[in-house]
Amino acid sequence: EALKSYKRGLLKHIFDDHYGSGWHEVSLGEISQITMGQSPDSASYNIDQIGLPLVQGNADITDGITTPQRYTSAPTKICDAGSIILSVRAPVGSVSWANQRLCLGRGVCAITAQNTKFLYQLLIHHQDDWKRIEQGGTFTAISGDDISSFKVSVPNKDTQSTISFFLSKYDAMEQREENVLRVLQRQKAALLQQLFI
Repeated sequence: EALKSYKRGLLKHIFDDHYGSGWHEVSLGEISQITMGQSPDSASYNIDQIGLPLVQGNADITDGITTPQRYTSAPTKICDAGSIILSVRAPVGSVSWANQRLCLGRGVCAITAQNTKFLYQLLIHHQDDWKRIEQGGTFTAISGDDISSFKVSVPNKDTQSTISFFLSKYDAMEQREENVLRVLQRQKAALLQQLFI
């Protein structure tokens, strides 16, 4: 939790205080390629790994990584591994990585850019900002136009590379700590079982 809190502070310092020089405001559509999801025919859904894994929304994402539960033999919109996945239906704005080639359902879109790793960190920082453009009542959503016109500030390419390199290293450190925590939790559960059963 301390690492996550520190990361939030880093993102605020970098993206709100404009670390470095040469920052300018652009729309997301100017600096990235956005592929909106589209639901395949439900008759094509399966759990037998036929076709492509299907990501429909946040239920198919775990710890910032896509973890699809179903496949589709009739994929509609497709993204490659390494794409950014952005949820477009409640909760809007959650950011994750596609860890394999995927079919995109209507609850997500895929985003790629010249420096996708930098854009990933930028979108992580802006996750809560999507709330102001959510539409609808109980079931909130954002459109492709909302995403494309979303305004962000970006630095020059060298600064983007520096930022993405640094924050990627920080994320790796955070992931290592989470892995250690999971191992300790499993060990504790096993010890409790031995002690009390």
